[in-house]
Amino acid sequence: MAEVIVYSQEKHPQCEELKGALREQGVSYREINIRNPEAVVALMEQGCNALEPPVISIGSGNCIHDVLTNDDLFWDGALIREAVLDLAGKTSSPMS
Repeated sequence: MAEVIVYSQEKHPQCEELKGALREQGVSYREINIRNPEAVVALMEQGCNALEPPVISIGSGNCIHDVLTNDDLFWDGALIREAVLDLAGKTSSPMS
């Protein structure tokens, strides 16, 4: 089962909107503060240099399948709902 990690920032409007959309779709996720230096290292190890929140990492175990950056998730400040629906299709885990 794929694990979804949301790298977010506290009180960030786009992060809150994304997390709400994930909850609506029943996508379970783990949240990590993107301002944490260890989070930055983890993202860079995944080949992601975009640190504007939110960023989503999808993987299982030590294998990362996909990384979605803010640019992948938002267009002109609006959440791309299709990206969230696609993500919901990649994960089948219920909310915890």
